[in-house]
Amino acid sequence: MTRTILTTTAALLALLMVADTASAQRRAPARRPTTSPYLNLLNRGGGGIGFQYYQRVRPEVEFRNADRQLSSDVNTLRSRLDDQKAQREELKQGLSRTGHVPRFMDLRGYFPGLGR
Repeated sequence: MTRTILTTTAALLALLMVADTASAQRRAPARRPTTSPYLNLLNRGGGGIGFQYYQRVRPEVEFRNADRQLSSDVNTLRSRLDDQKAQREELKQGLSRTGHVPRFMDLRGYFPGLGR
């Protein structure tokens, strides 16, 4: 019995060491819903057709539109961020040294008579 527990534990530990890392927030591709929210109009479980529309169908449609807009905004921000990173790298490569040594509390450039 003890030998079986030890071998099982060893096998589990070996499996955990070999397992690949998992991403916490893997981005799933956007898919169209499998069913239409308008099918909720056919549910006769309480309330009339107006109730079904305003309490089930309408919020679902608004949620999907908001989700689509949010995904679009996130993609826009990601592309802007990538563009800014590329511009920053270009600027870093194009910068040269200024030719002077910076000093702490050096105000001679602003107040010429101060250093005399």
